[in-house]
Amino acid sequence: MNGDVLVGAAWYRTELSDVKCPYEGNDAYYNKPDGWDDDVKYLYYAIILNPSYGSGYKVTVSGSTEHTAPLNPGMNYGYGAGEVQTGAQRITVKDPSGNVIYTATGGMCVSDGCPNYIYNGNYQVLPLKKGNVDPICNQWPGMDHSACGYGTCHASGDGSNNAAGDDFTHVTCTNPGVTDASKDAKFRWDSVYADQAWTWGVDQWNANPFPGGLNFTEQFSNLFHGPEGIDCGTIENDNPCGSNVVQCNDVTCPGAYFAINSMESIYRVHFNFWDALDRAQNDINAQVGEVSSTFAPIKSSDFSVKLLLDIIGLGFSLAGMPYFKANPNTLATVKDWVNPMVTNSITIAKDTLKDALSAENSISTRLNAIVTIWQAEIVSMNEQLFNGSKENTDLLFTAITDGQMLETKHQDLGIDAIQALVSKALFAELVPLAWQLSSSELGPVVIDSEQGCGDKHDVKHMSSKSYDSSGVCVDSKMYYLIGCTGEARTCDESHGSFNPGCTDNFFSNLPGLDDLTGSETAFGGLTKEDIVNGAVNSFAGNGNANGWSMLDPSNTVDGMGLVSEYNVTAPGVVMLPVCTASEAFSNWFSFTNGKPKSANYPCN
Repeated sequence: MNGDVLVGAAWYRTELSDVKCPYEGNDAYYNKPDGWDDDVKYLYYAIILNPSYGSGYKVTVSGSTEHTAPLNPGMNYGYGAGEVQTGAQRITVKDPSGNVIYTATGGMCVSDGCPNYIYNGNYQVLPLKKGNVDPICNQWPGMDHSACGYGTCHASGDGSNNAAGDDFTHVTCTNPGVTDASKDAKFRWDSVYADQAWTWGVDQWNANPFPGGLNFTEQFSNLFHGPEGIDCGTIENDNPCGSNVVQCNDVTCPGAYFAINSMESIYRVHFNFWDALDRAQNDINAQVGEVSSTFAPIKSSDFSVKLLLDIIGLGFSLAGMPYFKANPNTLATVKDWVNPMVTNSITIAKDTLKDALSAENSISTRLNAIVTIWQAEIVSMNEQLFNGSKENTDLLFTAITDGQMLETKHQDLGIDAIQALVSKALFAELVPLAWQLSSSELGPVVIDSEQGCGDKHDVKHMSSKSYDSSGVCVDSKMYYLIGCTGEARTCDESHGSFNPGCTDNFFSNLPGLDDLTGSETAFGGLTKEDIVNGAVNSFAGNGNANGWSMLDPSNTVDGMGLVSEYNVTAPGVVMLPVCTASEAFSNWFSFTNGKPKSANYPCN
């Protein structure tokens, strides 16, 4: 040791344990190595203290907190657990008088990013040198040195970060996130720092909104020197937002390339839904006209404007939600993005479109207005989402972050599929209502057989012909969709009025039930199974009781969540009552003998 007090060194790794390198998943050396999370934030030291100098010397590991330990003559080894922080590292040795006589510092700065593109597990080794030296470190190539002071250092996947955090400006169109479309969408998005590009663009917009009359999406493209006319807030044919796919070289950085194309993907979701409604309107209206002839004519006096508004609001949610969720990987944040937009658009429709639904119009005229109103709701929803307000730029970010709307990940539905969704949503409401509001008394009800699905059919007042045609198994229990039509009991008075021969009648098959075949061309593919499951879910959701209200997504806390999970079988969509055969027959008999209807006829 040549008479020196000590000899020693310190060592540490240069990347933090929670770092996410942008090329992870690209195989080979880009993946996180085994054991990466072990001892990542440890600052180690090994010191041999010359025995001739005695005791009283101390080593201090500087970090987020200081860790001090005594040095014994001979070999000393230790570490500061969790002490490594971004920027420079430092270990000092003090003599018995408290003076710093040795310092270990320097080496490469510890980064919170991946300046080498990889999970770099190599250690930086710093010798203990005489003197008291302030903490210093060497910047990574291409990094602004001001970003690497003691305790502060930021690095990026391309090694070109600076203190301002504008990594996105240094990425080029040759980045693997741009050139390799086979990679995971989140990997591609993160590789070009698209979140940063989005934040920068939104900040510029907030500082100077509507410059020269440009709206949010037009100005966002303009900020990155992209194409003109990107007006994603206006749904119309030949809108460049829907027809013009921006290329990477069309803008100043790949992050903007992904952000703009993601907004265009959202616009196309809305436009395609709007366009499919427009193309399908005649077919849907024709089937609406068949509701009365196939299932039952509806009494006009019972078909109120309020009821129709409820149908419009709930139906739009039922039709739209599966469309927006068509690709389960596309909108993992569907409740954060779609729910508030759909809810708000429903409210707007109810406030602005009542004139079209005047009770003075015929039922068929009012029903035929539904598709037109749904189109207006889509236009309203789209316009709001792209209006540039903080609330809606936040919603947009929720929808596009992690590459959720990149073309390789998002899949649109075709017109036929959209038409089927719309039809099923509409008829899931209209068919049960047609039975309930029929000008002739049908008494539709879902009978709880109180039997298992595999049990022999044995339900009072049920005809053997009705078991198969009306039966549905739900959660291992058998239910029957039938009607209490006509008289509950028929009496033959030929035996005398004081002793007539009376026979209880069977429940009846409901008109049109056989037409619910599940074919997409027949009432949107609606089935008796959908109706029965919906009624049972409504009954269960109301505490195993009848008398629930129609689900209203615009003011029900869990409304959109239920629609998202259950769609047409969500509690509150199908309004048919559920009860046992004996309960239904008892109320049917009372009503047909002059007594008032029970509250949830033919159930209690």
